[in-house]
Amino acid sequence: DLARIVDVEPGTYALEAHPYVAVHTSRVRPAFRDLYASRSPTVPDFTFYYVWPNLMVNVAESEFMVAWLVPEGPELTTMVVEAY
Repeated sequence: DLARIVDVEPGTYALEAHPYVAVHTSRVRPAFRDLYASRSPTVPDFTFYYVWPNLMVNVAESEFMVAWLVPEGPELTTMVVEAY
């Protein structure tokens, strides 16, 4: 659950919507700071990109994740994830 790890409150969580890209940024909640927090106070802990139609990229200081959404049918989608 994203809201458990990332602060989604207005003023902390930001969403920038562009024609084919949505950029989400926020800070990680205190309980998860050791795992995911940025060492810089000016760099968001959490930066997530959704690129239309099916690409997701998560950039963090400790990891880089790429995911693809693959439609399997009208009500089923598979998410393929690679983390580095």
